[in-house]
Amino acid sequence: MSESVDIVETVKAWLEGRGYHVDLDGGRIVSFTAAEGECLVEVDPAGRVLCQFGIDLDELRDLIAGSATEDLGDDELQRAARYHLQTLTKRYQGRFLASGFAEEYDVTSDHAVISFTHPVDYARPDAVVAVLSRCVDLLR
Repeated sequence: MSESVDIVETVKAWLEGRGYHVDLDGGRIVSFTAAEGECLVEVDPAGRVLCQFGIDLDELRDLIAGSATEDLGDDELQRAARYHLQTLTKRYQGRFLASGFAEEYDVTSDHAVISFTHPVDYARPDAVVAVLSRCVDLLR
């Protein structure tokens, strides 16, 4: 069994043992939702744990514009997305930053995401589970 399979199985078993439904993307990335469905958590074989809060920009545009005929510009929509995500993550931000996670903001034409990321040694299942455990605790 390869190291990648070992870590995926270890992390999957740890999460399922705590009642989380786990998704595997190609058998390499382990993901699950936490914080009442507001956060997608991924263990990435590139060597990091990501706790991601995101919003679909088309959905946000519909929420803001409603039945108005006026269309929001991309800059306005991105500012609104960032504000929405900052509001959503405000209660977690200090905890994540104090625990060694870095904050990243990413926006594409489809979505906006605020991620709290922490590097992990993907070859050491115990190290990955330790960071993942901290992440789950911070999202409570």
